[in-house]
Amino acid sequence: DALVRAAAAGALRHLPAAERAALLTPLLTDPVRSVRQTAAIEIAGAGVAALPSADDQAYRAALQEYLDSRMANADTPEGHMAIGGMALSRRKWDEAEAAFRTATEMDPQLVQAWLVLSDIRMLRDFGAVTVIDLAVALGRDRSRLAAIRARLAAARATSTLFDPDHYARKLEAAYVAMAARQQRGLPPDHIRV
Repeated sequence: DALVRAAAAGALRHLPAAERAALLTPLLTDPVRSVRQTAAIEIAGAGVAALPSADDQAYRAALQEYLDSRMANADTPEGHMAIGGMALSRRKWDEAEAAFRTATEMDPQLVQAWLVLSDIRMLRDFGAVTVIDLAVALGRDRSRLAAIRARLAAARATSTLFDPDHYARKLEAAYVAMAARQQRGLPPDHIRV
């Protein structure tokens, strides 16, 4: 069943990158597009370096299918956030910043897009003065600051950013992954959950 195969691809995140890539590789040529796309997304998150070079063409084809499908939804801010998320996982900072900027232009109240955009800018140390200028401007414009605070308060009910249980589950998954690596005698490494 295609739904099961797609869900299984997403359920492999707790595995080390090499194991994950080995299990996801056959799904890159699945007859169902959504399965191929999910496999490409998960491989991008695991790191393409874990992918055998013989499978690179299948990965690129599935990834392009995913990007094409997101471009078909580029008339929504959520479509641009998906494009930006994929660009982030591929370390394409300019593409990610452009996509999240477009999402914020389409929907200025999209809190998560603003947060990711500010993280990109801070991490790249690009435009830090602009971020500081905005903070100063907000400090002087109390009504604008109050409106932003109200939008953030409203977002707490629906955003995973304000969901401590979500982060606790992620932390628990990280501990499980670390323990599994240690039990297999593997050295410490980056863990993505």
